[in-house]
Amino acid sequence: MDHSKKKCCTSLAFRDSVKIEGLACQCIVGVKEPERLHRQKVVIEVEMFLDTSSCSLCDDLQRTISYATVSREVHKYAEVSQHGLLETLAHGIARIVCMNFSVPECRVRIEKPRAVPLADQAVVEILRKRSFFTSEIANNHIGSNSQFASLRPNYTETSPTGQSVAFLALGSNVGNTFENLSNAVDRLKSSGVAVDGRVITSGMFVTPATYETDQEDFCNAVVACRTTMDPFLLLRTVKEIEETLGRVTTYRNGPRVIDIDIIFHGSTVLKSDILTIPHENLHKRLFVLLPLCDIAPINMHHPVLDLPLRDLTNSLLSNTLGRIPGEEDASKIRRIIPFVKTKSSKSKTAVVAQVHSESELNTEVKAGADAVLVQDKSLAEMYLKKRVNDEQQAPLIFFTDSGRVDDCLNLLNQENTIDAVYLSFTVLSSDKLKEIAEKVSSKRLTIILELNGPGSRVADATDYVSLLEGLGVSRWQITIDPGLTNDPKALQKYMTTPPIIIPYPKCLHLASDNLMIGGQTIDPTVLVSAAIQTKADMVIVKSVIPVKNVAESADTLYKSSTPEI
Repeated sequence: MDHSKKKCCTSLAFRDSVKIEGLACQCIVGVKEPERLHRQKVVIEVEMFLDTSSCSLCDDLQRTISYATVSREVHKYAEVSQHGLLETLAHGIARIVCMNFSVPECRVRIEKPRAVPLADQAVVEILRKRSFFTSEIANNHIGSNSQFASLRPNYTETSPTGQSVAFLALGSNVGNTFENLSNAVDRLKSSGVAVDGRVITSGMFVTPATYETDQEDFCNAVVACRTTMDPFLLLRTVKEIEETLGRVTTYRNGPRVIDIDIIFHGSTVLKSDILTIPHENLHKRLFVLLPLCDIAPINMHHPVLDLPLRDLTNSLLSNTLGRIPGEEDASKIRRIIPFVKTKSSKSKTAVVAQVHSESELNTEVKAGADAVLVQDKSLAEMYLKKRVNDEQQAPLIFFTDSGRVDDCLNLLNQENTIDAVYLSFTVLSSDKLKEIAEKVSSKRLTIILELNGPGSRVADATDYVSLLEGLGVSRWQITIDPGLTNDPKALQKYMTTPPIIIPYPKCLHLASDNLMIGGQTIDPTVLVSAAIQTKADMVIVKSVIPVKNVAESADTLYKSSTPEI
């Protein structure tokens, strides 16, 4: 039911009152530690002021507000919310009532039993008009984010330049999914959707199909761009892009080459027969929320639910939104490094062998390395020729420092080229970095960016990624190696940093001859297990033979939990 169309109740020739009383909820509200850990009972009363004269004459339920629906929506919001103040909870409820149901004015009263000493309860009561919310600039909720500053959404109808920031969800489970998503980004740039030709991408996630489960896993991501298109023109354009890229309509929630959904369009709140913004299922879909949290400003709110996106995501991860059991298994959603053929591996963590000779290369590939890292151009060329007719061969990574830039470019210029560039920190100042980035972008390869310590460089990871993004490399093409193997404290700090701070796949280089920590040589199998425990996505070792089984076991132990944000 589209409540925005009920004109009979939106003018106030008569100021009638409709009340919902005694709505009991369990929610997180309060500032003390026990209140943040355990749900408390609150009792909500909502009074809606509206003109019911016309509705009462026609005696038609379709021409008035469904009180049951209001009650359900308020209850759902309260149950998933996490606020410090009762005032904030009341404000959010008032916003839902006024905006979702076109109520001109409402009063919200919340009682919290035993909230203060020596009293039965604490009570907060607020009065809000719909005009307050329609004029409210939700950009006040948007926090600063240096990487995203130039794309930070302006939550007015349009920015001064007539542009809005659009967030789009991408998905694919047919054919080369990484290629499909990359093609979609290229089309968004070339079709006029992105006015400046710039599209910010999230990381890439693999997600089991949720509704029709008898199909391949999906590859999901979220992108953002500035656009001058209105929502309906944007919808028509992305549907044309889907058709151009080969999408064929089969059945609802079936396999697809590409799926592009509009998640946000500036501050637009819209519900029509063909388009709803924000996307009506956004708050139910981890496979959208997780990548969205990669690129959305840290404090960005859902403009209808008035909840931070990260609160919505954490609510789903903790299963507090009443998801149907098995509908979406969060433990099976994982961030991926696109070039690694993870389907051939039993582990979620890519185990890469660093090799120096043809015999080592052959041995490690045969042993099941997920990829091989070489630093000799002739060895790389030999391997590339060998695998022309063997697609099952492991992907090839070329180690590139300041002395190997020309070798790297030579390999990138070949038709049968490498799969990834392991980029030393020293190359970031090279005058040929732009050329490398352009080749990586156009060939849809991956960069593993070695920061090489110390800790200050790790802290600047976002700035270095922004440098590469400015040169055309998508975020989902970038993996970070902190280069801190011999600095256990800095390494532990980096590897346990929440993805909200460093939202990129993490790689650890453990291929040194003598891995020393605290003056003691450490068995590489111990380090591999520890790296996976701290959520590494890739480990580079001298040989996969002694560590492959350990990696698979560690994955089972440490990566069966839900993702982090």
